[in-house]
Amino acid sequence: MNLPAIDRNAVIFELLPPPLKDENLLVAVDNSEDDKFFEITAQDVANMQRLLTEKSNNEKALIPRKYLEEKNKKQRENAWKNCVIRFKLFGKYIIQALFISTEPVSNLFDFIIQNLFIGEFQLKYLMKKIEKNEINLLNANIAPKASIIIHPINNLINFDSLDELLKNTKNIKKCSEEEAELISCQWLSENSIYQPQNYLIEDNNSIKNIQENNNSQLDQDILQRREARENAPPLPKWFKKK
Repeated sequence: MNLPAIDRNAVIFELLPPPLKDENLLVAVDNSEDDKFFEITAQDVANMQRLLTEKSNNEKALIPRKYLEEKNKKQRENAWKNCVIRFKLFGKYIIQALFISTEPVSNLFDFIIQNLFIGEFQLKYLMKKIEKNEINLLNANIAPKASIIIHPINNLINFDSLDELLKNTKNIKKCSEEEAELISCQWLSENSIYQPQNYLIEDNNSIKNIQENNNSQLDQDILQRREARENAPPLPKWFKKK
């Protein structure tokens, strides 16, 4: 699959305990994205898929299952085009980068290899090791947002400060957590709502188009981000894409 080259707009920041944060620098929006916001992605998507599976198993399908799955897959790709990945290193440093949801998982590894010089490493998501493969981020249940742990193979590698870590990076800018959240918000706000469909036969043989009445938390977040993007202050000039 030929994918357009995108600006990763990669940034790095250090997680600070709540008392150390400057409240005056907080972005005045209600869509703050902490680590939990990213870590529930796979569970959220899995729950949605499980619900659809249960419904389709309990009813007689009018349309072939394979056709329906392909249709929903395409709709999901069109809705969740953009993806934000946060890589956590040593429990306190966060590297955030922008991706397209249909990029292969291998691009996560390539990004780290090209921009973070720590030698060999492993990536883990939801306590499981990520294998380098060509499955896209959506099908791997990583997109549209996730927090991934970087485990250096060399346990002796450590950095005493964020500035020291920056010396071992390339094309990554230092920023605050709030600035990173704003970048994430703007990128994900370009996504749209995904509504999976399931066509079933009712008792009177009419076609029933079952859609989720309650949007997933992901879609609610999309709407919040869209409002936040319209009201958020502009990014500093040095953060803007060239």
